[in-house]
Amino acid sequence: MGRIKETIKRFAKEGNPLLVIRRRTARKKLQNRDFTLITSNCIGGIIYHELGVKFYSPTINLRIDSDQFAKFVLKIEEYLAKDLRFIQTEENCPVALLDDIKIYFTHYKTEEEALQKWQERKDRIQRDNLFIMLNDRDGISDDAMAALFQVKCRGMVMFSAKKRPEIPYALYMDCYKDQPCVGNVLEKNLVTGKRVYERYFDYVRWLNEADGSLNCAPFAKRGG
Repeated sequence: MGRIKETIKRFAKEGNPLLVIRRRTARKKLQNRDFTLITSNCIGGIIYHELGVKFYSPTINLRIDSDQFAKFVLKIEEYLAKDLRFIQTEENCPVALLDDIKIYFTHYKTEEEALQKWQERKDRIQRDNLFIMLNDRDGISDDAMAALFQVKCRGMVMFSAKKRPEIPYALYMDCYKDQPCVGNVLEKNLVTGKRVYERYFDYVRWLNEADGSLNCAPFAKRGG
């Protein structure tokens, strides 16, 4: 009886029991624990948090529009060598330019905090264990999508509302099939706590097994 009470208390503290079980399972399966995940939105921070591993990426708790993100990863070393320049905007968060790339530090309160975390995590990047994740939103062009073939990394996935057989890193999400681009792939199911991207992509297996081919098909799920 005592163990049952403790379990109930733990789930009450940690949240949705289905989510807790799924998180623990994912952490047990994860073998690659020092990966750098470069992302265009908050999904990177969420994945690091779910897996309980250290942030080896500067793109945590921020957003870069997909068209600019593609430009960023194509010349990532050149951009990372540049300094952030914060600018005044009407956004409710710090905003900076990295040369011509605009970065919205959506989960930071001050420019100082954003800069500190960017620098700290940039220094941790594991260049031989690099993964990239983006989507087909924000007006990213077909040419920009195709140009990402040039990027050298262990794995890449682009969530897409369209079937793109010519792009092996494009992962089709049929729940957005009648839309011009994917919606909020971070949205949770209220019952299961599962996010949209989890329904379509086995990201733990991807982090463990991706071999640099940029083919995300082996890690796709059927959705639902």
